Amino acid sequence: MKKDALDLAARFSFMPNRLKFCGPDDIHSVLYEYICGRGSRKKASDFLSRFEALVPYLELIASKNSRKTFDYDVVEAYWIGNSLLEKVKPSDIRQMILRKFTKRGLPKETAKELAGNIPKGVNPHHSFHCLHIHTITGKIAPTLRNTDKCRISIGEVKKISGSSIMVNTVPLVMAGSVDYGEKTELKVHYNRDFLPDVRKRDKVALHWDFAAYRLSKKQAQNLDNYTRQNVEAMKSLD
Repeated sequence: MKKDALDLAARFSFMPNRLKFCGPDDIHSVLYEYICGRGSRKKASDFLSRFEALVPYLELIASKNSRKTFDYDVVEAYWIGNSLLEKVKPSDIRQMILRKFTKRGLPKETAKELAGNIPKGVNPHHSFHCLHIHTITGKIAPTLRNTDKCRISIGEVKKISGSSIMVNTVPLVMAGSVDYGEKTELKVHYNRDFLPDVRKRDKVALHWDFAAYRLSKKQAQNLDNYTRQNVEAMKSLD
């Protein structure tokens, strides 16, 4: 799969925008066209830059690694995970919440509370946002179900059938604190334009019950490792 930062960002921004959770209203069709190779790069870039949470995280990761905001490895670090996350300290995340999230819609009192309650050991991966921030727009209720759907999870493809695929995945559960449950089978939405070559036993990245991206072995390992790091760190708040 091509290493296109905008393509990667668009894949994970498509479904939450379609569900009207974040980003400019109804621009998922623009993202879809770009992913399919038919859309305007400039238009996709302009729209992605207006997602409430995405850009502050990318700017933070980029600034700590001497990269540009939409470099591929920066976008990959946020959505999937890679070593760039390790250069960012919890204190950096705290300042991002106070200085940037408030400018993008997060109430100041909420930002102050969240910034003052960041556990040691967290990283600025998308899973942190799901587990701790939940939402900037206020359009997503902070339930366990929504946290699990919002985080990027791993699904191993078992069966492909029309516009859906069956995957094996490990959900989040509440066991005193948020933790991993037992492996389960799940039916998720699938679009051949997104994943034309997906096959049985492939590992795909799931976002809001949608198969958004086919993961390499290394990416699947990183996604699991950096997500687990945040899940473990968040237990200290319970």
